[in-house]
Amino acid sequence: MVTKRPLLTSPSVPKAAPPKGPSQRQLRVSEEIRNILSMIFTRGELSNPELENWSITLTRVVMSPDLKSSKVYMIPLGVTLDKAGMTALVKLLNESASELRHLLSKRLTLRYAPTLKFYHDDTFEQAQRLDDLIIKARRRDQDIPDV
Repeated sequence: MVTKRPLLTSPSVPKAAPPKGPSQRQLRVSEEIRNILSMIFTRGELSNPELENWSITLTRVVMSPDLKSSKVYMIPLGVTLDKAGMTALVKLLNESASELRHLLSKRLTLRYAPTLKFYHDDTFEQAQRLDDLIIKARRRDQDIPDV
């Protein structure tokens, strides 16, 4: 008669927490995509005539963990747009995303060219608002009238 020993079970080991930020590969691919897209915009390779007159700065690209989709954050260079104008520009870019993806796939050495989704990057406006608040608080603390 064979006696079965109880299975040794280890105490529940907590699973490793997911990484806090993007991986090194995501960062490298993001930067490469940003550079390639910047080159495409600089050279005017898009067939959309409505985008020809725009100077667009790509501030950052955020890749998904599987590298199949990306969020591209942009601002127009040298032009201040209201909310409606910015929405229209982002819409134009998102309409041209499939053509941009095709142009990107010719230069990118990934198995799949990621889908592109464009967003307005408002971090510069937020930074300006914070600077204005800090200056206002300093003036108030020093009893200097607002200009």
